Amino acid sequence: MFYLKHKGRRLEIHDDNVYTRCPQCGKERVVDLQEILSSGDGDLYGTAIFCSGCLEKHKKEIKLQELGLHTSEIESIARRHNTSSDEVKGIVTSGLEHGFDVKTCLIGARLALSLSDGVEEYFTAEEAAAVMGTDEQTAVQEMEKAGVSPARITTLPGFEWLLGK
Repeated sequence: MFYLKHKGRRLEIHDDNVYTRCPQCGKERVVDLQEILSSGDGDLYGTAIFCSGCLEKHKKEIKLQELGLHTSEIESIARRHNTSSDEVKGIVTSGLEHGFDVKTCLIGARLALSLSDGVEEYFTAEEAAAVMGTDEQTAVQEMEKAGVSPARITTLPGFEWLLGK
């Protein structure tokens, strides 16, 4: 039998009197030490137990990272549209659940937020092609058919007249 000593008193350890706090929100919960330690992966010092709400958020974060989605991209979109990172993550996660890839979901989040808040977004031909599932040349042709004139942004060629070329 294992027990704790507190002020000279012996406190027996049972499956209903061991507690921990969620590392994210601090919510206290009962834990089963046998369950945690029996897997061989847990230990008393390095194991953190999330509450159910934070665990779901944590799982989503890990999944997004595994898919190649970086927090900086989410935060950048959120700042541009004056919204929370959680709202952007929600849009991206919804797209992922519907079978879209990460790149398409990020573009979709930018488009959805710009339609919602009126903040202009510019999309490259590469991004349009990714969403359309085609190559850049076909994407540009499709946009032109739809009456959309893609902007061509250049640096030096635009200034050739200045340089006398």
